[in-house]
Amino acid sequence: MTLISKLRKLTLDFVYLGIGEYSSAYICSAGNPYTGERIAGRIREKYLEGIFSQNISYFDKLSAGEITTRITTDSNTVQEGISEKVGLTVSSIATFATAFIVRFIKSWRLTCILSATIVTIVLIMTTGSTFIMKFTRSSFIAYARGGVVA
Repeated sequence: MTLISKLRKLTLDFVYLGIGEYSSAYICSAGNPYTGERIAGRIREKYLEGIFSQNISYFDKLSAGEITTRITTDSNTVQEGISEKVGLTVSSIATFATAFIVRFIKSWRLTCILSATIVTIVLIMTTGSTFIMKFTRSSFIAYARGGVVA
């Protein structure tokens, strides 16, 4: 096989990878916001139905704008998570899996050595996400209290 034929084959491989990446990125950027908006709308409706089914004494404990602030912030958080974070997560996992497979085929020894860092990264991300969730909950509570004041 000559150098030109190898170069043509590799160039076509990269063109196919580019087409696949473009189409998957388009699907994520076009489909996920639509899906996120629909699911957030359903959550708002169910939340409102749940609020209307409560006894009147339930509302004595709540402040003036707390319900509307909660509906808005919670549904916007879900919408943002579905619209942006899900596509980013799926893309990142696919990139990692592809890179891992290609690297394992090319040099399995180096891949086995570098796999030790995966455990460290997962532990760091787990610890960090625990703190993020804790402070996000407290910020939602503060935001609801601020909505009452406003």
